[in-house]
Amino acid sequence: MASLLALWGPVLAWLAVSYAASAQSDVGRLGRVPDWITHGIEYFVLGLLLCRALAGGIGRRLSRPMALLAIMLGVGWGVSDEWHQSFVPRRESSLADVLKDLGGCGLAVLVWRKLPVSRVASGSEGG
Repeated sequence: MASLLALWGPVLAWLAVSYAASAQSDVGRLGRVPDWITHGIEYFVLGLLLCRALAGGIGRRLSRPMALLAIMLGVGWGVSDEWHQSFVPRRESSLADVLKDLGGCGLAVLVWRKLPVSRVASGSEGG
């Protein structure tokens, strides 16, 4: 099994990037992109990273409870991100953005659960 840092480090790094982006008052050219796209991509990546960490690595199966946990963690971050943005000048927070986050994270979980499990990861190597 992969080390805790190897599994959760990328999640924490992505959360740090997300937090830093959320703290910006002026999002520049990115503000021209529809936010359903930016939220969708940001939380799709977060969802994949959460699935990877919760499953124990790439190519490993993600149980239904762990899939639900990935979605809950992703949406929880989305809620906290919207709350954080409510304190940033020229930024707003909204329930609609949390729903976009749910969509991105939920899609990532569905994709992860549909991907084939590797023979090595499933323990069926050899024989």
